[in-house]
Amino acid sequence: MKRLLFPVLLASALLATRCADDKDDMPSCPIAKADALGARGGYLRAEIRLRLSDPLTRRVALYWFPSNTDTVWIDTPTVDPDAELSVAIGEGTSYPIDEGNYRLKAVSFGAGQERSEICFVRMNVYGDNYIQQLANRPAEVVTEGTSAMTVAFGDPVDEREVGIEIAYTDNEGVAQVRTFANDELAEPVRIEADLLELATYRSVYLPEPEALDRLKAAPHKIAGYANVNVAQGKKATCSDWFMSFTADKAVDGIDLVDASRWVNNVAAGEHWLQIDLGEVCAINSYQLSMGTNGANVGTKTPAYEFQAEVGGEWVTLDAQADALDALHKCSFPQSVATSKVRLYIPDGNWTDKLRLYEIQVFALI
Repeated sequence: MKRLLFPVLLASALLATRCADDKDDMPSCPIAKADALGARGGYLRAEIRLRLSDPLTRRVALYWFPSNTDTVWIDTPTVDPDAELSVAIGEGTSYPIDEGNYRLKAVSFGAGQERSEICFVRMNVYGDNYIQQLANRPAEVVTEGTSAMTVAFGDPVDEREVGIEIAYTDNEGVAQVRTFANDELAEPVRIEADLLELATYRSVYLPEPEALDRLKAAPHKIAGYANVNVAQGKKATCSDWFMSFTADKAVDGIDLVDASRWVNNVAAGEHWLQIDLGEVCAINSYQLSMGTNGANVGTKTPAYEFQAEVGGEWVTLDAQADALDALHKCSFPQSVATSKVRLYIPDGNWTDKLRLYEIQVFALI
């Protein structure tokens, strides 16, 4: 049992939910009862509010079903017994609570063993399961070149939806997030944005009239592209490898970790690392992270080429000889459509290894 010395007094209106009006097979509350009880739900949290008009009440026990895993004890103030009390549970407090629909119970106690009847009220706590069910309202987009767009939104999905959030990059390269209430969406919304960058919108919901938090649906793309690493997690093969430093570790998304590298053997001949992108992508750039001891150490590497398979032939898009740059980035003059790329080390008398933390290959998606 946990005990909470309650410091908060809120001088507010009488709560709407009263024990005398409760229909959960309970009689009207006797002496020393909590005569008003309410709860406001939020994202993995809630605010419980109660009003105690009986000056004989000294403390109140709060617990919630179906969990009943904890009890919050509130010591009631003696100065102003008519004030409304508020206690927070959930995230950021000592009383965690999971997403769910609960029956909140309150029992008042006097100075001795006397106790009240139980008061009930429903309490909703929202989480990811609730958010996953939220839908975005329909939208139609008209673009103006690559610098502006006009978005016409349809009607709200239901009465819980209170507005729209739009995320975009402005023409100065600064990320922006704007929120529009329902009454601002009667006419199309015009936004000046860099439409080569990703722009999204999502519906904003108030799950109950006095909810603590506004919850948002998953973002929906309305314009632009994201420059995505299309190599990460894809199938990687190689000509050879040293010890446990296999090809898959160069595309696992883990950078600057020595155990997660591709390292070729020192044997003479060609060496290569090939990545199957799984589909045709219009690649525009690539990046290599090389080194040792958890850092991009600028030691000399063997000459290498970055190649793409085009029309059944390997085409060199970038070539580096006597390279010292352990973090190498290269953008292509124009995008190249391909489903396979490789890092190629020509035949030579190189007596050291290429130690590759990660290779990233980018395409607009």
